[in-house]
Amino acid sequence: MDGGPPLAVLSNLAERTSLSLHGTGLNIAGRDPIQSSYLQRLLNLKNHCQTEVISDHLCFTSSGGQQSYDLLPPIRTIKELERISRRIDEIQNFLQCPLILENVSSYVASNDDIMSEGEFLNGLAAQTGCQILLDINNVFVSAHNHRFDPREEIERFPSHAIAHYHIAGHDQGSCFYVDTHQQLIADQVLELLTFTLETHGPRMLIFERDDSYSIDLMADELSRLEKVYQNFFREQNHAILGPEIHCLSTR
Repeated sequence: MDGGPPLAVLSNLAERTSLSLHGTGLNIAGRDPIQSSYLQRLLNLKNHCQTEVISDHLCFTSSGGQQSYDLLPPIRTIKELERISRRIDEIQNFLQCPLILENVSSYVASNDDIMSEGEFLNGLAAQTGCQILLDINNVFVSAHNHRFDPREEIERFPSHAIAHYHIAGHDQGSCFYVDTHQQLIADQVLELLTFTLETHGPRMLIFERDDSYSIDLMADELSRLEKVYQNFFREQNHAILGPEIHCLSTR
């Protein structure tokens, strides 16, 4: 967003393929005013990359000007649904494209929550026309941490609003699972991916990996994901055209 070598790399890529922009800085669920300077820089980058695909997270990342350096979930009430919808409308009007929002992994919950994250995102999509980036690993992590059924939560997401899927590995602690993007994708998460495909149908899948990776490891993980898609198409009697799986390393 600030130019220099990173923008030069993006420019080179934009000449050869279509790009999507994925960030953590919109502070969608925050109470601070939306930063017009950030939006302008994001709009400039969008126009530079000639993309209409911009995604961020359903969370707040700052309050009172102080950064949390984590993706914190909003309180899921009707009042918050209305408030965040207005913020989404403001952002979409400025960027002139639908915003894609990702469900986050969470480790605390509010006693005031009256709906699940899937239901909350369903409401936001209905009110604003935004789309959803369904992170399957995040559903699994949150399900373990809060003791709910991940399959039931997957079913609460609206199929028509899901733009694409994310998947990654996580760390399993004694009390909490943590979304770190540093481990192999768990077999249970691959099973949840299969269930998601059966429930909502195929979408572009983005595989995320941060630290502790190698080309060989990434290739093995992509092979596992391809098999899930191939098995799905085979069981559905669809022609196997080749799954659309992208790999994203954020560090």
